[in-house]
Amino acid sequence: MRCLLKQKKNMSVLKIIGSGSEGNGYIIECTDENIVIELGMPFRQYVMATDISKTRACLVSHKHGDHFISRTAERFMKFGVPVMSNADTASSYTGKDVFGCIKVLEEQKPVKTGGFTIRPIRLEHSADNYGYIITHQEFGKLVFATDTTCFPYKIKNINHLLIEANYSPDIIIDGKLSGKENRSKFNDHLSIKQSVDAIAENVSERTKNIVLIHLSDSNSDASAFCRAVTGIAPQSKVYIADPRNKIQEIYL
Repeated sequence: MRCLLKQKKNMSVLKIIGSGSEGNGYIIECTDENIVIELGMPFRQYVMATDISKTRACLVSHKHGDHFISRTAERFMKFGVPVMSNADTASSYTGKDVFGCIKVLEEQKPVKTGGFTIRPIRLEHSADNYGYIITHQEFGKLVFATDTTCFPYKIKNINHLLIEANYSPDIIIDGKLSGKENRSKFNDHLSIKQSVDAIAENVSERTKNIVLIHLSDSNSDASAFCRAVTGIAPQSKVYIADPRNKIQEIYL
């Protein structure tokens, strides 16, 4: 089964410090700079994972607490790192304004910070939500999409795809038949079938890595999800985001 945990070291690395309902945090490190995606973890965990003096920006998808902690955003801004998201997320910020405010990004309008170019794309969720297309000369084009009911885009020349695969309807049905209580809000997330369909529409021979993120603790099957994606994207390396109290590294 081609569900990998680690690759040989290269110039750029994706670090995963959290992925799921307990908290989300991702870092893309290049040679001399890095960018953070999601502020759903305590600030100290980012400090342990990367050199924040080299952090060019923090990107946040939406305001829910497992993706955006105001205190974490405040600490980054205190160190001069801009935090970027949509207006809904910006208005939910409860930190100290003395360190700055959340920079509101316009949908589909590219923004450049350091060597990174960022283009926000609208995703459907119970809160205003952005995915991101991020490009850099070291790793090419990376697409990030989580917490959405669908992924309607077809994006050319993706080199790395981080996409949610939250649940399997079959697992939910089996749980209901066995009388298992299920409190997950799975209607606001991508199922593995939806993820596979989106991947099939967007990957190409240029797609080196596919990372399945934000898996439900109770409604997913990491091994089965990995096999499903490998079956339709045999040219790509497929990973499951699963840091489990340690930093997971994937070289880009």
